[in-house]
Amino acid sequence: MNLIILYHDPYYDLHGTLSLSYINELADLSNTKACCFFDKRSEEKLKFLEKQYHKNINFIDVSNYTDDIYSIMYDEFNPHIEKLCEKLCLKFKPKKILFFNEFYFLKYFRKIDASKIYFVRSLSKPLLQALKKTATDSLQSESSIRIEEKRGRAEILAMSYADLFVVDSNCSQKALKGYYNETSILITGFINKQKYAEVRPPNFDLLSAYFLGRIDWQKGLHRLKNPISSSLEIIGDQILTKGGVDGLDNARYHSWMKFEDYKQLISPIPFALFPHIWESNGLTVQEALTMGKIVVVQVGSGGCEEYIKHGINGFLFDFGLHEDWEFFIKNIKNSYDLEYVSKAARHTIPGNGYEKSIQILAEIIRGT
Repeated sequence: MNLIILYHDPYYDLHGTLSLSYINELADLSNTKACCFFDKRSEEKLKFLEKQYHKNINFIDVSNYTDDIYSIMYDEFNPHIEKLCEKLCLKFKPKKILFFNEFYFLKYFRKIDASKIYFVRSLSKPLLQALKKTATDSLQSESSIRIEEKRGRAEILAMSYADLFVVDSNCSQKALKGYYNETSILITGFINKQKYAEVRPPNFDLLSAYFLGRIDWQKGLHRLKNPISSSLEIIGDQILTKGGVDGLDNARYHSWMKFEDYKQLISPIPFALFPHIWESNGLTVQEALTMGKIVVVQVGSGGCEEYIKHGINGFLFDFGLHEDWEFFIKNIKNSYDLEYVSKAARHTIPGNGYEKSIQILAEIIRGT
């Protein structure tokens, strides 16, 4: 039997992107077993979700081996994780292994005599920097630069093991030209639009915004100034946001919540802010578009500009240069027909992309 390897980020199921439901459908269609590694941050959530997906997904707790699963990517080698991976391979004897984003687990399977290794990965900023495609951010700390350089090298090593590399945007494929262009394919459509069919339209009378994502340098939360006359909801990693973010003490912070509670929280909010330094495809951006949010995306940040048309279905803004995002959304509110932009946003992402991407990957795994 073939294997799908993933790590369960605590926020994958807040939005319809590479969620457990996606992996479950893919495993079912391709007759494949999925193995989901998780750490302490996902314990509460998985109690809620494990019953729903236990048929196709094995949940593997690595909390005893590491406090934070992301630290595995920086370990030279973790013998406990190696033994876990060996047991999985002995149990399933996979001929094909599909990795979803998890380059830090791939190194533990590199000794396995699998006929094919497939790697589905959004290109990260550290990877692009390692490929010499982009410079470091001028405001980035030296320690952060060193960490990202190490991560970039780890990702390049992981990619070298792959027989097929799946990317999710044209700009990602262009960035790989000369490196993995002969073994990379483009697949888009990881958003399940059906999940948001009942989300009511935003309240355009409100001057409020939200940010959803990891609290790290790449997501650019440090670029947002403290809200003064508007409200800002920040939905991010429950550990990193425990004490808030410097300079954003007026914002409200939220850790993981059930999907229905999440929808209830953000339904009335009209603006979605994405100050990301880099996004290969911007799945959370696509989620916001699907809900009819007025998205404000960092200009020049990657694949989002392939589908965001300024003033039509969203807006481009330089958060790092201008900083005053409140003034910008006030100007948008007074200058544009937000209902028109919202309707255009909802039609940005094709309705059948989700099912089509699952079908394509299933065919790759089955070898048909």
